[in-house]
Amino acid sequence: MEHKTTPPATFPEDNNPSKRVQDVFMLVDTSAGMSGYRIACVNQAIREMIPELMNAQRMLSSVEIRLALMHYDTTARWFTPDPVPVDMFAFANWSAGGGTNVAQAFDLLSEKLSRKAFMNAPAGHYAPVIILWTRGESVGGWESQLKKLRNNRWYSCAKRLAIAVDGESTTPEAMGLLYEFTQNPENIIRGDQPNEIVQSILRNFVVFS
Repeated sequence: MEHKTTPPATFPEDNNPSKRVQDVFMLVDTSAGMSGYRIACVNQAIREMIPELMNAQRMLSSVEIRLALMHYDTTARWFTPDPVPVDMFAFANWSAGGGTNVAQAFDLLSEKLSRKAFMNAPAGHYAPVIILWTRGESVGGWESQLKKLRNNRWYSCAKRLAIAVDGESTTPEAMGLLYEFTQNPENIIRGDQPNEIVQSILRNFVVFS
């Protein structure tokens, strides 16, 4: 089955340039290891999170919540050419297959965490939230790309979460990847219940605190 893609980003005509932006970046593992209930859990969790963010957006007159999604398997690619305001976002389910190129995902994220790319809102940005969704399976060759990403100031100040979708099968090697990404074991969320994952994510948003 081919991956279904998110429609190109669009923006409302009355977009207020004075709003400070809360960006949410999602890096989603869609490799073969995520097949079955794992990718179904991710799809459902993202679907449940969107209306929660839309409700929050309606209550936050001075904040614009935007989403940017990337998926990675054998290669990594953005589904959103630019971050999309949450009230304009449309999601299509993903399927799983292929390898696990998290190294390229880190490279693509590094390219966009720049004022010349995604971080260019006129009124500025809150520290972004970056969420890595994965089974947590062991993959190699990502260390140098993550080291480069750590030199990015947006990444260094971001709230970084790792969702270990299948906690029971997560190996020590895989947990090493998740820890190196978050640099905080408390930011590793292990579980396979979409609602619990969503609530754990929402507690980490700056604009909700």
